Amino acid sequence: MRGAWTEARAAFETVLRIKEFPEALDGLGTAAWWLDLADVVFDSRARAYRLYMARGDRAAAARVAVWLAWDSWAFRGENVVANGWLQRARRLLEDHPPCAERAWLEVREGSLCLLEEGDPERTVPGP
Repeated sequence: MRGAWTEARAAFETVLRIKEFPEALDGLGTAAWWLDLADVVFDSRARAYRLYMARGDRAAAARVAVWLAWDSWAFRGENVVANGWLQRARRLLEDHPPCAERAWLEVREGSLCLLEEGDPERTVPGP
């Protein structure tokens, strides 16, 4: 990966001028994250979340919710908001088979337990 985040942002914005696809919003959120553009991150990811939900793609919506949780904590220090997004992601994945989105949820929950609560025991998911 060459880290061409400015070019990636421009490409996603070009697509979004044609039609608002959740994948393009998701990609714009990632590019904006690397460019440290918090307002763009939150706006594009929230819109992506809504579109994935409207499509019925619960796994993709959960993935974006996990990112919004991390963003809420990292950019704004909003622990309660972050936990709300994590709980939303957990509910979306309740009946879903094992997947990458569930793994990311566990990683982010564990990270926040360690970083916010200083509790390494809670960072390891139960059986």
